[in-house]
Amino acid sequence: MLLLKLVKWLRIRNLDLLTFTVKRFTGIALTVFFIIHLIDISILAFSRQYYEFLLGLSKTPLGLLIDSLLWVTLVLHASTSLYSALIGMGIFVEKRKQLLLASWIIATVISFIGVIMLCI
Repeated sequence: MLLLKLVKWLRIRNLDLLTFTVKRFTGIALTVFFIIHLIDISILAFSRQYYEFLLGLSKTPLGLLIDSLLWVTLVLHASTSLYSALIGMGIFVEKRKQLLLASWIIATVISFIGVIMLCI
C-alpha cells in the first residue's frame, strides 16, 4: 500500500514535477551528507589515525564516485532552488518554461565540467 503511494507520488508528468522531486531528494541527500560529514570531522578529535584513514578513502575510485555524486547533487539542488526562488519572487514568470529548461541545461553543463575536473 505504502509502496503504491510512493510510486504514484514519483510519477513524473512534466519537467516542473521532475524539478520539484529532484529538489526535494537532493535536499534530503545533502542534509544526510552534512550530518555524516559532521560525524567524520568529529572523529578527528578522537583519533587522527582513523581520520587519516577516512581521508585516504576519498582518493579511491569509490571516494571519487561519492565526490562526483555529491557535486552533481549540490549543483542540481542549487539550480532548482534558484529557479524556484526566481519564480517565487515573480521574476521571469512569463518565461517560466524557458527558465526551467535553461536551469537544467546549466546544471547539466556545470555538473559535467565538475565531474571531469574531479577525475583529472
